[in-house]
Amino acid sequence: MRLPELSQKGPTQDGYGSTRNFKPELVRPNYPRAGAYFAGYSSCVEALRRRRLQVTLSTAKVCGRLELYMKEPIREESASGVLDARVNELGDWRGKMLTKVREIIREADPEIVEEWKWVKPTSPGTPVFSHGGIICTAETYKNVVKMTFAKGASLRDPSKLFNSSLEGNVRRAIDIHECDKLDEAALKDLIRAAVALNLQGRDKSTPRRRSSKRAD
Repeated sequence: MRLPELSQKGPTQDGYGSTRNFKPELVRPNYPRAGAYFAGYSSCVEALRRRRLQVTLSTAKVCGRLELYMKEPIREESASGVLDARVNELGDWRGKMLTKVREIIREADPEIVEEWKWVKPTSPGTPVFSHGGIICTAETYKNVVKMTFAKGASLRDPSKLFNSSLEGNVRRAIDIHECDKLDEAALKDLIRAAVALNLQGRDKSTPRRRSSKRAD
């Protein structure tokens, strides 16, 4: 059964019948069964609104889980593979320098663990080297390879390797350019000092167990 057309009433913007900026007021027609049709229409609108809300909540839940997953560090084996892929992807002096830095870090402390952290939709992530906590990161930019030491401000640097982020109270960084030559011995000493600082802080935070021996 076809319903009669809905009427519109209300003032217009001008006297020439223009309906710009005019919000029509829906008026129920004077028809016996019109109420049933309007009730059915309202039910459909409410069902669509609820469905849309469910989809929105489901999307938010999935995005939340994905964000939590991306914040978790990638395992060592996978992180090494990702770092290898990153080196191959660069294919220029930055890839070679990143490989060299990686070798120096491993030689300085074979127990250092490679991780890949802070993956975001706008960033592929960052290679991280850890032992008792974060030692440093190795990031690549357009004109520089940057080693950022998490506790660099607390480390002695007699060779003056730190040349970036010098104003902070926690971190220090080494910006390595294409023509720079690394002081491998000094860099290894700096890495070992960072490891010792991490392990020292971990030992202090671990409470000692009381002795169970009774006094004679």
